[in-house]
Amino acid sequence: MNPKQREKWARIRRLGKFRYMIIYGIFFWGLPVAILYVFITTFLDNNFSIQQVLQSALLRRLFFAKVFISLTLFPTCGFALSWWLWDYNEKKYSDE
Repeated sequence: MNPKQREKWARIRRLGKFRYMIIYGIFFWGLPVAILYVFITTFLDNNFSIQQVLQSALLRRLFFAKVFISLTLFPTCGFALSWWLWDYNEKKYSDE
């Protein structure tokens, strides 16, 4: 860890592990990725036509199922990823 990275991690670690995982894992990674995933895959699957999704009851149900699954899965993965990143950065911080 160079001095600039060390200083940045020193500021971030003041949040505490749990708050770091909520902010960086869920809000900065999980939710944005979930939203992007839902919209990109919906547009790609339906030839970039939102009208097609709105007119079909089945496609609307699939869209909302995709939203629910994505908003559950990606933030959970972000939480786990941030847990690992916290431990990784703490190890690098304490080794120097």
